Amino acid sequence: MLADDIRRTFLAFFEARDHKLYPSSSLIPPPETNLMLTTAGMVQFRPYFLGTEKPSHPRATSVQKSFRTTDVDEVGDQSHLTLFEMLGNFSFGDYFKKEAIAWAWELLTTEFGLDPERLWATVYEEDDEAEQLWLEVTPIPAERIQRLGKNENFWDMGVAGPGGPNSEIWYDRGPAYGEEGGPAVNDTRYLEVYNLVFIQYETDGAKNIVKPLPAPSVDTGMGLERITTVLQEASSIYDTDLFSPILDRAAGLTGRTRGASDDDDRLLRTLTDHARSTAFLIADGVTPSNEGRGYVLRRVMRRAITKARLAGVNTKLLQELTEAVVERFGHVYPELQRNSEGIALVAAREEERFTQTLDIGLRILEESIEKATDVLPGNVAFKLQDTYGFPLDITKDVATERGLTVDVDGYERLMEEQRTRSREVGEAGKVRAGAGPRIDVAPTEFLGYEKRTDTGKVVAIAKGVEPAASLAPGEEADVVFDRTPFYPEGGGQIGDRGLLLAADAKAEVLDTQKVGAAIMHRVRVTDGEIAVGMEMELHVDPALRTGAEQAHTATHILHHTLRNTLGEHVRQMGSLVEPGRLRFDFSHFSSVDPGSLSEIEETINTRVESDDKVTPFDTSYREAIDKYHAMAFFEEKYGDVVRVVEIGDYSYELCGGTHVPQTGHVGFVKLLGESSIGSNIRRVEALTGVEGLRWVNVRLREAERAAELVRTAPDELVAGIQRLLKTQKELERQIAAGQRSGISAAVNELVPTAQQIDSAQLVVARRTEEVGVLRELAVAVRDKIGRGAVILGTSGEGSVNLVAAVTKDLGVDARELLRPAAERIGGGAGGKPDLALAGGRNPEALDDALEVARQQAQGSLQ
Repeated sequence: MLADDIRRTFLAFFEARDHKLYPSSSLIPPPETNLMLTTAGMVQFRPYFLGTEKPSHPRATSVQKSFRTTDVDEVGDQSHLTLFEMLGNFSFGDYFKKEAIAWAWELLTTEFGLDPERLWATVYEEDDEAEQLWLEVTPIPAERIQRLGKNENFWDMGVAGPGGPNSEIWYDRGPAYGEEGGPAVNDTRYLEVYNLVFIQYETDGAKNIVKPLPAPSVDTGMGLERITTVLQEASSIYDTDLFSPILDRAAGLTGRTRGASDDDDRLLRTLTDHARSTAFLIADGVTPSNEGRGYVLRRVMRRAITKARLAGVNTKLLQELTEAVVERFGHVYPELQRNSEGIALVAAREEERFTQTLDIGLRILEESIEKATDVLPGNVAFKLQDTYGFPLDITKDVATERGLTVDVDGYERLMEEQRTRSREVGEAGKVRAGAGPRIDVAPTEFLGYEKRTDTGKVVAIAKGVEPAASLAPGEEADVVFDRTPFYPEGGGQIGDRGLLLAADAKAEVLDTQKVGAAIMHRVRVTDGEIAVGMEMELHVDPALRTGAEQAHTATHILHHTLRNTLGEHVRQMGSLVEPGRLRFDFSHFSSVDPGSLSEIEETINTRVESDDKVTPFDTSYREAIDKYHAMAFFEEKYGDVVRVVEIGDYSYELCGGTHVPQTGHVGFVKLLGESSIGSNIRRVEALTGVEGLRWVNVRLREAERAAELVRTAPDELVAGIQRLLKTQKELERQIAAGQRSGISAAVNELVPTAQQIDSAQLVVARRTEEVGVLRELAVAVRDKIGRGAVILGTSGEGSVNLVAAVTKDLGVDARELLRPAAERIGGGAGGKPDLALAGGRNPEALDDALEVARQQAQGSLQ
């Protein structure tokens, strides 16, 4: 049974049993999971298991791409992977243990045709119900059911969330794989193929029960790679049709043969797994970096590159291997096809960058190993990681091959010291958590989506961290109202500014921020007094709000256009939205060429001109992602109910900011340029509305002024400048010719003045040429006299220069000839041994300095 058939068979089996088919979610999980990467099929259904959201259907099935970092160091053997595909069926408060066990048995024995006599089951040691159900609904005998402890048969996410006892199904691979006795005795002979998790509890992430869940549910997982190994009777997961095409490509690139040796096989498996992980992570928007999931990607990429180099393979590998991954899996995961160009470019670029430092790192490592006795010092491993990006596990691998261990504790201590320094730098200038105002107020009601002016009652005033009852004229502090139209800074959009008015008081709002659930207005009182309990009129500055809304809507259009133009790997990495101006940071692996940037700008303005409707609406987080495919930035925190901003029929983003009602209100978008701000992170800056128009008008006026200066029409400015440059080039040519003629005449004038000193010639003279020409003249005279030295001096308004040129056969340093003379003119000498220059601020001393230089030269030449 081919792997593609196994996927289809599994999904069809559960769709026939009223399970809703879900596509695989991203490898970047929602933030509330607290996971770095998606680790299992149940991750996207977490809210349903916890009961915080209600699913549209109580049963689900999926094939989920998953990634686990725990096995990275083991990859290369016959069974470990980083990325895997998890076949799963799920019940959200619907069926429970009985149906899960019965269907699992039916699927394995009927659809997949496994021999029932070779199947074993394990259950949690306290789960009497599960063991009894196995005996009731399947023909499996009691002697092939084993009880195991919490470490083996109680499952949770590894972080706080749903969990419960589980029952695993194992396949007996036969005597060739070791002794009999079931999975409790030998987990090599008995291969786990299916895990049925009975979600009953909320856990703390360490398999400790926090509380029962409102509705018992089912979460199952069957690793596609495992079941394919069994059904294809392969000796390892890599010897299946899932991996063979990629392994064959790796063999061709490295010159290795599959099965020739254990070392060759480990190398090919490592390259295959890591290339697959690389392609899938990049396709989901992860880019190589030094932290978070970007570091996970960088680590697997660099591990593959280093393993190949240590094996003597010097050819570039990653781009071709990721292309093989796209060819193999693109029909199942279309995001691989959509982002194929980006995957290849990121892989190639990272490999090129790393190989530039890899050889240096390997040399340092080898030298350190030669000096070590039994243990490689932790500071060596730290330096290799910190300076050269050399992964610790590679250092450990190389050291082990040489019979050494690595001082990991020392390495970790240095890494923690570096993290502490980084945190301190990152916190510099920031207000630490808990340092906010000491006030206790109800959540502020935000009116700003519908209104820019309204009334509100002052419920709190804070001067610094201390609460206050009132504010006098001239005082500046934070004021909280029970309700407000002022938008607090968030999602990149700056906080509103405006005015507060009362019968006897007036204040400026300088900024608006959110602290907890309270919206805080930074105000400066200009008239009267503001006191707690006072009713005031709240007026948002309409021009500033409109400018911010124009820029925010333009940001969404820009984001969509970048993804549509550059690829779906593009995702927001940060933004700033100000009145009339925006800054947008995004993941991308290379600069955006001017032609593409112009195309992007034209597309944005076409969208603006279309005057599409901008529609914000509230929905559940799950519906926003599943139904509308809204873009969510997974570092952000989202609640159960989220606000989606829809633009036309093309852009859906989770966003709490304010926007114009129609794209036409943006007016105009002018991209100012694109640049790099970090590894694989680019930045675009733009102006919108009137600000954009002003920028264009200023540039047009500058162009008109430039046209006047070059005496041409504005539309012929480039041609006019080209004519000037041509004229300038001709004048420079004439000047150079004149200088050459002058230098030639000067050489003929100076050579006859040479003084014979033993077998050398010495020329010392005062000249009027500027220093650049003087240097050329000194070299020309030196070359003419054959063997000797030339010292020339010139002075101007408040400055003096000396030049010395010597022939190399003298063995004399030109800088030493000038040093005593340089002191006379108040300067120093520098340059090269055969051509030196000195400068000073005492032109009256030039003749004296030349005489000193002459005497120094005469002494050196004798």
